[in-house]
Formats: sequence, C-alpha cells, structure tokens
Amino acid sequence: MPTFEIPDGPTTIDVSRSAGGTAVYSVTNKSPDSADGRLSVVLSGGSKTEWFSVDGNRERTFASGESQTVSVTVRMPADVSGGDYPFRLRVIAVNDPDNDHSEGPMTIAKLGPPAPIGKKPLIWPWIAIAIVVVILIAVALFFMMRSNPSSGPVKTATVAVDTSPATPVPTPEPAPPPVVAAAPADRLSPGQRLKGAGSEAIISKNGFFRAVMQGDCNFVVYNPPRALWASGTQGRDSACTAIMQGDGNLVVYTQGGAAVWASGTQGNPGAEVVMQDDGNLVIYSAGRALWASNTVVR
Repeated sequence: MPTFEIPDGPTTIDVSRSAGGTAVYSVTNKSPDSADGRLSVVLSGGSKTEWFSVDGNRERTFASGESQTVSVTVRMPADVSGGDYPFRLRVIAVNDPDNDHSEGPMTIAKLGPPAPIGKKPLIWPWIAIAIVVVILIAVALFFMMRSNPSSGPVKTATVAVDTSPATPVPTPEPAPPPVVAAAPADRLSPGQRLKGAGSEAIISKNGFFRAVMQGDCNFVVYNPPRALWASGTQGRDSACTAIMQGDGNLVVYTQGGAAVWASGTQGNPGAEVVMQDDGNLVIYSAGRALWASNTVVR
C-alpha cells in the first residue's frame, strides 16, 4: 500500500494569460510513521514542464496521518494556443522512490483564446470637427458684438471715496487636512474576522504578502499572484468567514455556522494570527508560535 495519498483536487482550473492559475491539493501520509515525500507534476497531452511549478518545498516531511496542502502554479507564455492542458500531482516516498508513489486526480488547466487585437480608433476626424466648431463659435461671437455697438458718449461716473477706517476682515481658518485611510492591518486579534463576501485580507507590513478569505470559501496566503498556502475549503460555501476566536483557535465558518477548517490552537486565550514580512502566517500566544503556514519566502 502506498505511503501517501492524494484523495482530491480540482478537476479543472482557469488559467489567465496575465496572472496564471493555481490548483490546490491535499496530500496525506497514510503510514503509521513519519515519512519524507517528494512532490512533482506529471504532464499529459500538450502540457510543458516549464509551465508548472510546485509552490514551497518540493520535498517535505509528513507526520503519521498528517495532511498538508500543496499548491501547483500554472503560468503559460502569451503565445500559447488556447485549449485544455492536463496534469497530475505526484508524491514519491523518498526512501523507496521506485516502488512507493501516488498520483492525484487528473486536473485540466483551461487556457482561453488570445484576446483579439482591436483597431485603434481614428482621432483625426474628431480633431477636425472640434476645430471647425471652435471657428464657428468665434465667428458667431464676432457678428453678435458688431450688431450691438455702444450708443452715445461714454459717461464718467463720480465715485465717492469712503475714508472711514476699514473694518478688519477675519482671516479664515485653514481647512483641516484630508483624512487618510489607515493601512490594512497585518493581524487578527481575538474576536476579529475576515469576510469572504468582500475578499477581506490581512497584509504584511512590507505589503508583499496577504492572507485572504476568498469568496469561494478558500482561506489563502498569497505572494501575489502566487498562492503559498490554502485551507483547501473552496466550494464549501459562497461567503465564508475566518474568525480569530477568543480561545486562540483560527476557524473558517460557512454562512450557516458550520466549521470547515480550524488551526486546532484552542485553549490559548488571547492568541492572534499575524501575516509576517517573510511570508509566514503564524498564530502567536504570549510570544510563542502555536501554528504556522510554513510559507517562509527566502
């Protein structure tokens, strides 16, 4: 029996020509012992090796019964023809690579046709029309002024000068400075949440990494546009919520209140989750790390 199992994964993913696409899988160690697994991508059809990459460490250690999330990023050159490009995720037991390996379900990377190159609109006719309109307006104003000349001599008006002391005009107070919106926070404290309905996120202080509660119910750590880690809960609901609970547990809930993913760190009141500048999403309690996405980018 193989040491590892890839029980599920997306059957199709849409690949953007500008941003690419990402497929997220769950890999489980089915053996009673800790095991090292090596991840790779198996291609079919017209797929090419340089289009596919496994995010993070390709060789990982799995504890007995542990499941880890694996993301495969797909990026294709702009000149690739639109179509379906199949691939599978493979995991090999490092201690027996020739005999102990497993493959996930077939995933189809769907690339749309290239966008048609539209013709640039001609602007010269519009410029010519604008010039003609300006000329016509100028001619009309000229004839209007000639048809209404001033009549009679110009009368000189006598102006009385007020010599009384001038009343001081109060100086207006300067306008208040514009209000600048605060930068997105880099953490969730107890009781705070991220709503998938708005794809809300916490963002690292350097701005390079973000943890997003997506509208498809997947909680994902990004180094845009690359996904580094995901909860694997896509499709569970249309608008889930990630909550940093008061008991120290980070939980993803559906709209109906069903928990579909949790960090398992309950029993640590006051803990908070931080999106760090190194790309790692970490739950801390009194300075001690309880859980991490293990997505440090070096």
